[in-house]
Amino acid sequence: MINIADKTKCCGCTACANICPKYCISMQADKEGFLYPKVDIEKCVNCGLCEKVCPTLHTTKKSSVEPKMYAIQFNNSKQLKESASGGAYSALSKAIVNQGGMVWGAAYDENFDVIHTYADSDEKCKKFQGSKYVQSNLGMSFTQVKEMLDSGILTCYSGTPCQIAGLKNFLRKDYDNLITVDLVCAGVPSPKLWHSYLDMQQEQFNSKVKYANFRYKTYGYQCSTMRLEFENGKVYSQSGRIDPMMNFFVSGIAKRPVCYDCPFKGENRNSDLTLFDGWHAEQLTGIKDNDKGFTLLMVHTFKGKKMLDGMQSYIDCYPVDTRKALLYDGVMVNNQPKKHEKRNIFYEVLDESGIEACKREFLHLTFKDYFLEIIKPVLYKSGAIRIVKRIKKRLHS
Repeated sequence: MINIADKTKCCGCTACANICPKYCISMQADKEGFLYPKVDIEKCVNCGLCEKVCPTLHTTKKSSVEPKMYAIQFNNSKQLKESASGGAYSALSKAIVNQGGMVWGAAYDENFDVIHTYADSDEKCKKFQGSKYVQSNLGMSFTQVKEMLDSGILTCYSGTPCQIAGLKNFLRKDYDNLITVDLVCAGVPSPKLWHSYLDMQQEQFNSKVKYANFRYKTYGYQCSTMRLEFENGKVYSQSGRIDPMMNFFVSGIAKRPVCYDCPFKGENRNSDLTLFDGWHAEQLTGIKDNDKGFTLLMVHTFKGKKMLDGMQSYIDCYPVDTRKALLYDGVMVNNQPKKHEKRNIFYEVLDESGIEACKREFLHLTFKDYFLEIIKPVLYKSGAIRIVKRIKKRLHS
């Protein structure tokens, strides 16, 4: 039976819970708020299936050829603005549902828990837009995906590399009607931290959150902000420099233990498509960057290329040099996120004293940080931000 003695060896993918014939494995939150499998020993028959499908124990086969790379931008301006980067997954979702397929991805439920769910229409797929830097609760989605695939339904499933590896191990065979999409991941904070953050903001604004976007394009793609909208009409918008949730994510202090030594890194993947941010699309494509966001898309399989071809009417698509794209924007394709030296203490403080104590102890902001945040709207309106962005890009190239 599955036994998580070392949490750096479990990614919480739920493959074990989904495969169990006796339904005796449940995903339960630990003290830090991350979900891990727990076995009901009285119901367990020691069939060993849970261990056989574990992606950290048994890695899945990866593509052996160098991926083809493309810079993509969705041509629907409204949906592009709601997307974290270039809206590639929105375009892919549109292509899937227009063929009568089902699309799976991470979305907020009514309580702003991040869960994996599915959609069968363009309108319903909008819930997948935007980055959600939180561990997603996959529930029994693998089982539901298998039922769809066995029924002959074209099914697209997106997630972190470990989630895709878990799904592939659970299915135990390839399906022609399955498209898998993974993300270049930098690790995930816990749902407990996310809800502590939301509770703090809702108390401060004296209202419930009705909309959340980790990377809203307030000042364009290159200067996105954490944006929360409340039922009382108030709006919160702060950059990752100031916002505690984003700051804790970027600093490496709040990620799941396995994320600091992720076994699913690399250019060759077991997915059909891989998505990541195209910060340097202008240098890679030779076209002028409109600061609305680009997605870099890695194609690993024939199925992936076929889906890209099916998206062409919904996107602006530019083939780019794979080596240059990885050099400019693909640092996290192969590299591990850096672990903050106080990472373990962080979650102890969160558990014992809450997020306000975490802010006091670990969010070290200076006068410069607050000053830049205050003048950013002025700099944006004057065009100064665009000038600075261009200078940085030229220095990088």
